[in-house]
Amino acid sequence: YKGVDYEIIDGLDKSNAEALEQVNGRAEVPTLVDGEVTVVNSADIAAYLEHAYPEPAVYPADPAMRVQARAWERCADAVIDPILVDISYWFWADRADAMPDGMKQAAQNDLDRIYDALERDLDGGDFICGEFSIADIALFPHLTAVRTLDVSFSRQRHPRLAIWFKRLRGL
Repeated sequence: YKGVDYEIIDGLDKSNAEALEQVNGRAEVPTLVDGEVTVVNSADIAAYLEHAYPEPAVYPADPAMRVQARAWERCADAVIDPILVDISYWFWADRADAMPDGMKQAAQNDLDRIYDALERDLDGGDFICGEFSIADIALFPHLTAVRTLDVSFSRQRHPRLAIWFKRLRGL
């Protein structure tokens, strides 16, 4: 989006583990290496890129919209991601146990409140904070995963969110 040249290395591919450990001793992903600078963590990478390569901006210039965009970015990282990780263990891992009773419904209930808030924030706009921003960037991968984990939003209850999702897929 920022027009910066990059090379992607799959940090989850075991054949790249040694290379990842050389730039990031914790072997944590995502990791960005930009010259002599190494940045770990999605939010820190986005903030670094915004500062190092300010155009086009992904954080809104309007202070109120910037606060809203950062709140959605944190929601993606600190609320939605943990919900999805918790229930994902019963989708991809070879487990002998079953998901605890009520866990998936609790995840759906928590996510429905988030979907309702997104529907509200999309009222009258193409993007969550009016213009394309870090909020859209942070939320899109998580809202892609909800379908796979069977805790998706309802297109009938959240029509603006469905249109936003289709728009983001096109980007």
